[in-house]
Amino acid sequence: MDTSPTNTASITQAFAGSQRGWGATETSGFYKSSGGHSQGVPPISALENNGDAPPGVQGAEPPDYLESYDNVSSLLTKKPSFSYSVGQRGHNEQRKEYHGNQNQSAGCGVGAVAEAGESRGDWLYDSGSPPTSREDGSAENVSSWLASTCDKEGVGWFVAGECPGGHRFAKELVCGKEWCEVCGEDGSVAHNRRFVRWLPKVEQLGTMGYFVFTLPESIRGEYRTKKALARLGHQVQELLKRYGYSRGLRRWHFFGDRSTRWHPHLNVLVDGGFAPPRKLEAIKRGYASLLGVDLADVNYHYRTSPGRMVHTLKYVTRATFRDWGWDVEMALELRRFRNAVSWGYSFWDAEPAWSLAELKGKARATVEGLDVQAVESLVGGVCPVCGKPIKWGEVLPIGLLNMVEKTDQGAGYWRLPDGRPKFSALTDADRRVLAWLERIHRAVVQVAMERARREAAIEAEYQAVLWRDLLN
Repeated sequence: MDTSPTNTASITQAFAGSQRGWGATETSGFYKSSGGHSQGVPPISALENNGDAPPGVQGAEPPDYLESYDNVSSLLTKKPSFSYSVGQRGHNEQRKEYHGNQNQSAGCGVGAVAEAGESRGDWLYDSGSPPTSREDGSAENVSSWLASTCDKEGVGWFVAGECPGGHRFAKELVCGKEWCEVCGEDGSVAHNRRFVRWLPKVEQLGTMGYFVFTLPESIRGEYRTKKALARLGHQVQELLKRYGYSRGLRRWHFFGDRSTRWHPHLNVLVDGGFAPPRKLEAIKRGYASLLGVDLADVNYHYRTSPGRMVHTLKYVTRATFRDWGWDVEMALELRRFRNAVSWGYSFWDAEPAWSLAELKGKARATVEGLDVQAVESLVGGVCPVCGKPIKWGEVLPIGLLNMVEKTDQGAGYWRLPDGRPKFSALTDADRRVLAWLERIHRAVVQVAMERARREAAIEAEYQAVLWRDLLN
């Protein structure tokens, strides 16, 4: 029996904003259910007349969807069976994984990206949801991980954090999988996080070169593992460094714009403008040699205007693996694949060559509502106000975030009021739900205490018999 209390059930704890960080309490965790009622938790009907409800709600009838523990509003009480990682700057990463209060092994989607020597970002791995049914029935025979995405209606999660300076923030948790109906969309939270992570680097480029390295169809079968793709990406990076591209950004697209067949091609953004034909031919020959073929397709263009640079970056960071059914084998293989890499770490500390204020039209709309500097810091786990590390708290239902005052920073990040959070007025329905959650919480505590007393009595009796036998 799991007797850990729920984050939302203990109203005074979840809403108070303690010294440990807003929403992070000593006893916070999540109920665990195993069919029927939660193990050891009596049905709601058994608690109706115990007089333990908060003032003003004694005797109130529960809402229709609170007939039993298992269908208590999933928005507020569903156990988040997933892991998430909070990235920090540098190679040392702080990884936090939650399954109730238990640590689990790491897992992430194709959208979980990492830059060399920098933040790995964040990701959510939901292993508890059943596969979504597909017309061909194939979901029954593949890992539920493929179909476990964050596009379930009415379900969402976030973490709140605070720096030593008292500045508070919240971060929505997303799965980041490219085939997720939410994360895979252009302009989604996951897409914007990838975009913002690289935008400050692109701002340092006076002109931006854009390479696309395509794999010939005859050898694409040789590049169906993470190891093969990572090795080729690094080889291309080293090839470009030999031709003077000392810093750059690379990311794989796995499918074409109008194709559902496996078609990996490497997008590379570099610090460069016009390239002489002889130089491009030499790069093509070098790439063909890496592949072991006579001819290989390498396209190159360069951007001089900030608007076109922003558009290209947005294009490169978008999702292309939009349906895991296109290639189930590769969808599983790409799990934990590091798909966004920058090189030339020591060259990325230059002053910006242009500013976002120079953008116009569609490019301006692309960054509208994004506090780029704040999001970049928050992705790295650093407070954008004082530069101190942020300590993130427990995973909480998104419904709680919707109830507090906050300022949108963009890409699923929010600035919370410093100090104790202020909540908007609760509706009568909210109060009824929270009252019944409080009753459930108290019932769980009572069951746990009774179980502890029984176990203590059994242990005492066992010890008494043991010592009596030993002494006799």
